[in-house]
Amino acid sequence: MRTIGLIGGMSWLSTVEYYSHINRLVNDRLGGSHSAKCYLASLDFGQICANNASGDHESTGLLILEAAQKLEASGCEVLAICANTMHMHAERIRSQVPLELVHIAEATAEAITQAQIKSVGLLGTKYVMEGEFYLQTLQNAGLRVLIPDQGDREFVHTAIYDELTQNRFVPETKSRLLAIIERLQADGAEGAILGCTELPLIVAQPESALPLFDTTKLHADAVVARAFA
Repeated sequence: MRTIGLIGGMSWLSTVEYYSHINRLVNDRLGGSHSAKCYLASLDFGQICANNASGDHESTGLLILEAAQKLEASGCEVLAICANTMHMHAERIRSQVPLELVHIAEATAEAITQAQIKSVGLLGTKYVMEGEFYLQTLQNAGLRVLIPDQGDREFVHTAIYDELTQNRFVPETKSRLLAIIERLQADGAEGAILGCTELPLIVAQPESALPLFDTTKLHADAVVARAFA
């Protein structure tokens, strides 16, 4: 298998899930005591949150670019940014780092298409729900994308940054997230994308009115597939 480079820490909670899932998948393939060959560049999420608050996405982009370059220098051959929002910098990485970057939205769109779903709801940070970098990737795959109304978008965004990335899981937040998914269903969604890698830590399939697409696991699946390609 090829060596995997992970850019994580955004947040560390979901990076743990990436590392665990990738190693389970590799062990399933190879058996015995085998695990993934990988390097992790874990960033300080506090610094990234401060950049987001001031609108300084350029500084965050440079942090991710530097991490990708370090992973390349370490001998990595397949690259993953372990966060949905930080894929706003994906094209920059692809243009400046000669590694195969496995894109989280592309992997998610492929899974939705395979499930024969055409209309899908999207939950995530406001950058994911409102930004062209993510929506366009889904739409390019022929998907109709529905996003929550402004009030619900604000709620999801705040819950992600103020609770989930800080290892806080509030029952009332979970209930409202499930209600938002129900509203997306009423608007015509046939499935819902958990477009933040912390959302699967609080919302699970048996509780949802719609089929859920866990971007953390879908991304990890795609990364391992490319590592064995």
